[in-house]
Amino acid sequence: MPFGFRIRRLALVLVALAALVALCRGLGFGEGVLLGITPASGLALSAALVLRRAAILAIVAGFALGDALAGLSPAEIVTDALAHGAAALLGAWVMRQVARQVEPETKTQQWLIFAGGVWASAATVAMGFGLAQVAGLVHSGYAPQALVGLTLLYEALGLLTFSAIVLNLGEAGVVRANPQVTLAIASFGIVLLGALWILLSLPLTAVRASDMAVLLSLPIALWIAMQPRSLDGAAITFVVMHAALFLLVSVSGAVTDADFVVTILYLVVLTVACQLIHSVNLDRLAALADNRAHKRELEMRVEERTARLRAMTERAIAADGAKSKFLATVSHELRTPLNGVIGMASLVLSRELDPRTRANVELIHGSGLHLLGVINRILDFSRLGHEGAPESETAFDLAVVLREVVEEARFSADAQGLVLSVEVAPGLPTLRRGLRQGMRQVLTNLVGNAVKFTDAGCVSVRLSAIGGDWVRGEVQDSGIGIAGTVRDRIFRPFEQADDTVTRRYGGTGLGLAICAETLARMGGRIGVESEPGTGSIFWFEVPLPRAERAGHNFRLQDRGGVA
Repeated sequence: MPFGFRIRRLALVLVALAALVALCRGLGFGEGVLLGITPASGLALSAALVLRRAAILAIVAGFALGDALAGLSPAEIVTDALAHGAAALLGAWVMRQVARQVEPETKTQQWLIFAGGVWASAATVAMGFGLAQVAGLVHSGYAPQALVGLTLLYEALGLLTFSAIVLNLGEAGVVRANPQVTLAIASFGIVLLGALWILLSLPLTAVRASDMAVLLSLPIALWIAMQPRSLDGAAITFVVMHAALFLLVSVSGAVTDADFVVTILYLVVLTVACQLIHSVNLDRLAALADNRAHKRELEMRVEERTARLRAMTERAIAADGAKSKFLATVSHELRTPLNGVIGMASLVLSRELDPRTRANVELIHGSGLHLLGVINRILDFSRLGHEGAPESETAFDLAVVLREVVEEARFSADAQGLVLSVEVAPGLPTLRRGLRQGMRQVLTNLVGNAVKFTDAGCVSVRLSAIGGDWVRGEVQDSGIGIAGTVRDRIFRPFEQADDTVTRRYGGTGLGLAICAETLARMGGRIGVESEPGTGSIFWFEVPLPRAERAGHNFRLQDRGGVA
């Protein structure tokens, strides 16, 4: 702060303090060193907060000049000036220290810190006056304890009311922008002051003047406490209370009159309570405003994320449509010529061929079936996790479905020298009602996996009844086996027991995921029992109600390694 500007502010503090002290004493609020209402103390405390230690000299000089103009004795002038200088310095220091420790975030916390500084300042003045009277420097006509009590009471009211004005000067622009609230409060205060003046003018003996002053001050104080602003409320509170006190002292004639003292006590309690209510109300309004702002922010975020999700959904739907169209095209373009290749190979195999030619044609036939299986797997995965058009339940022969699956797997089993066997439990009705294509898909994947992961030995397929309409199927192989730590994981898409499995045997890890999803859709379940190096047993259990007409059993005849 520039030096010249600081000097001007200190001079302004000095002049203002001298004027306030002289005015209050001239209006009859003084009695010796005691000052009945002390707005000057509030100005001194505010100056100490803003200008810090530099303000102490101006405060001491201002009180000394005001007391001299009012005609106090030199001892009283020195006592009053030094006590108020020390009080302002101590009160400001207390507020700054507490604020550093607490770091107030709410109006209520700020007010409590302010109240602590007020009482520290008032107590300092009171103790200064008490010590001065004990030392014989001042004479009040009261015991030192009474002087201390009166000073503490009078100082507190001046500090609470005037300091509140100074500390809220930052709201001046808001008050100027919307003066209607200020005018409404001021009008109400004028009406109450007029009513008090009329009542005090009446020859009433049954009612004390202090009671009338407090009763009329209470409505405006509470009204001000509930306002959303602080500056105009603090200013009007100061003016109305001190005007009421002036009317009262004009009736009582002295600031030490019992009615005046009781009124000051009531007003101090009322001011403390109303300023606390006002601070709590401001915090409540701020919390409501924060909640509204937070709600608006959340609504904006929800709208933004909803729009983003909608755009992503539209892109996903478009991509899914493009995928479906692409897969339909691939299915048509690849399956048509592939079925021709497989059909021609089957036709050639039905004729008499020499062993070498037959082996070559069987290789072509088997490769075509394998490629057709790959295409089917891709299409199956495109439907995995999507319900799509549900397959309708039909009556089908479980034995026929199993025969189709085994016939397709026979070529790979023959090539690897495996024994592929089928066992249907005696008396098992094979004519069932359910999802035929779903059962074929499950059996194809389980048998195909067993053949693929078995280098030598056998693969066995077993069907049995387990009670009611439930059917249990087992596919057992003598292959590589599965470690226990990965058994649950292999039923998830693109998961295999080991990376080396993919490098050695190929595959995408979709077959078991498709089985699990298909059986779950049919109301069934799937599991595995296996140990590394000892082979695996993949089992499934599924409800398949019997069809109306009786089923039949079958037995596949031995045919080139299949039993």
